[in-house]
Amino acid sequence: DAEFGSIPSSNSMYQLNSIVACKESQMALVTEIYSTALKHHRMGEVNRAEKLCRELLRVDPNHADANNLLGVLRAGDPPRSLGGVVSQ
Repeated sequence: DAEFGSIPSSNSMYQLNSIVACKESQMALVTEIYSTALKHHRMGEVNRAEKLCRELLRVDPNHADANNLLGVLRAGDPPRSLGGVVSQ
């Protein structure tokens, strides 16, 4: 067991670097998915944009831009955005 303040082993540093690289790859993928969803939204491809937002939010539920875009997309379809209930 490593003691507090001890120098990490090269194996530990490799694991840390792998975790950082994985996180950076995940962040890049999230950014790419959001950018693609936004492009589909701008082209009027609402269903595709919504699907991408939902996929992104499975990976990063707190992604503010994806949550906002999903809200904008859903606002364009009142019956679905109200949970299928239409007020009279």
